[in-house]
Amino acid sequence: VLSRIHGDAYLGMGEAKLARDAYQKALSIQPDDAQSQLGVISSYVAEQNFGQARSVLDQVLAAYGDNPSVWGFAGRLNSQLGDYQTAESNFRRALELSDAETSGGTRVEALAGLANSLYEQGANDAAQPYVDELLELAPNALPSMFLAARSAFVYEAWDLAQQYLQEILRIYPDNRRAQMLLGAVHLQSGSLEQAEMYLSSVVAAQPGNISARQLLAETQLQQQKGGEANQLLRPLVSGDGADARTLQLAARASLALENVDDAIEYLKEGVEQDPSNDELKFQLAALLLQAGRNAESEEVLSRIDASGSEDVAYRKDAMVVLSAMSQGKLLVALEAAKGLPVKYPESANAFVLLGIVQLRNGQTNDGAASFQSAIALDPANLLALQYLAGIDEAKGDLDSASARYREILERYPTGDWTLGVLARIALRQENVEAAKGYFQRALELAPDNNDYRVALARLERREGDETEAVEILEAAPGGGGEH
Repeated sequence: VLSRIHGDAYLGMGEAKLARDAYQKALSIQPDDAQSQLGVISSYVAEQNFGQARSVLDQVLAAYGDNPSVWGFAGRLNSQLGDYQTAESNFRRALELSDAETSGGTRVEALAGLANSLYEQGANDAAQPYVDELLELAPNALPSMFLAARSAFVYEAWDLAQQYLQEILRIYPDNRRAQMLLGAVHLQSGSLEQAEMYLSSVVAAQPGNISARQLLAETQLQQQKGGEANQLLRPLVSGDGADARTLQLAARASLALENVDDAIEYLKEGVEQDPSNDELKFQLAALLLQAGRNAESEEVLSRIDASGSEDVAYRKDAMVVLSAMSQGKLLVALEAAKGLPVKYPESANAFVLLGIVQLRNGQTNDGAASFQSAIALDPANLLALQYLAGIDEAKGDLDSASARYREILERYPTGDWTLGVLARIALRQENVEAAKGYFQRALELAPDNNDYRVALARLERREGDETEAVEILEAAPGGGGEH
């Protein structure tokens, strides 16, 4: 037992060879000591000698196949190696053997490992019963609270996820897994500053944590911090082996810095890393198209197999239309676009794209009819609603345009731009009070938008309320404004 304790101590200090020597000494005294056998395996894992670790593990499983702790250890090892299907099988066996255990610790570990392996395979509903049992068996245990938080995250119960994670961090302030998941919760729920705070802490403590860097980069990109995201991702893309997700984020960061060439190269590398990823290919093709490199864009599209997916087929056909438009071949684009609703009669987007091409060719009435067809298929299609409202406004039919924009606002109530357009139309109709109301609501949704603030202040001045105008300008974040 003393030699095993020494082995555990050496392993904790990162001295894998010394730990293995101590465990083997313990085994020379007590050959049937399963914990020392597992210690030997752990020492190989610490050296990343996974082949040897698996070999010894197979021997231990053969010798101690009725020991749930051994199967739990096998599950943890396979989870570490990313083999979640095998890990699931290991944890299920550990769970079966732990039924007769008087101590709940082994069962808690098996339940937690099984739930985690199922989550990693995307089997969220299958994981839930094991999380429920964990919460019943050991509600205050760290694995129980963490997996309850993960379950809440999966089902977008953001407040519940935060409650569990904040409780974990109250007890274990430096728990990086909880910090990272809490950062992801804030990112998904739109609390970007909070997300950045938690994820920055994880990256500072674990610079090699790729998932944390990716989440933090995503957060920074959504905050329009392209330069910071670029710096954050640079260590990951500067060497070999960056994964497709990292390269995709690096491309977005480059685009935020208006460096299209770098973005294209990152996406090219991403496609090489993950050649089955059609989404990356579409992004690369679109960016090449934007850069005027049409032949390269068409070559990338030719490598996308659309035979098994109508959505992929539509996107390929739509890219042909966009390519012709980008080259100024409007009649070619029109002929190609006319075929989209025929080939995809249930796709609202097919009618929207046809309508856009028709407008570009000066066919306003035909375009409006296409947008109406899109709305018949999808009443909430934002692009179709926008274009129809814009057509009415351009024709001077302000009442109809205003009604359409109000419909957009009803469907998308957080769209401050819609309120800004409604304010503009109200001014054209000389309805100053309505315009003021729209600008005020837009400013509440987007308090940093100086255009709304200045427009509202000017309307107050126009009506002679200089004091109100000054107060509106001075209420700007950071103070000041146009006086």
